[in-house]
Amino acid sequence: MHQTMHVGYHGAGFDSPAYKLTEIWGDCLEKITSGDKLALIAVLAGWLSEDDESYSIPQAVEDCSLSCSEAFYLYTSFLAERERPLTPDDALSLIAALTAQLKGGVYAK
Repeated sequence: MHQTMHVGYHGAGFDSPAYKLTEIWGDCLEKITSGDKLALIAVLAGWLSEDDESYSIPQAVEDCSLSCSEAFYLYTSFLAERERPLTPDDALSLIAALTAQLKGGVYAK
């Protein structure tokens, strides 16, 4: 018997930006380009690695020197929303989900 593991936004919470991102855009997150997914992972990893609490997602986007589409900036602007701040757990959940999509071959055409 082969067990499978489903990687999603477990533990992120219903009000988290990571969960809301998928609720608002449905499967659009799965359809963004692989390059944008990698850039989003890089931005989230850069944000997580910074010790300064005032370091924001928009600053992490500026520090990420990857080429991205216009849709990428829409996703990151949602994650930067101040009403529901992104938590480290949210970022890790989103990184895990994006990584699983890339590994599973969910590529935009």
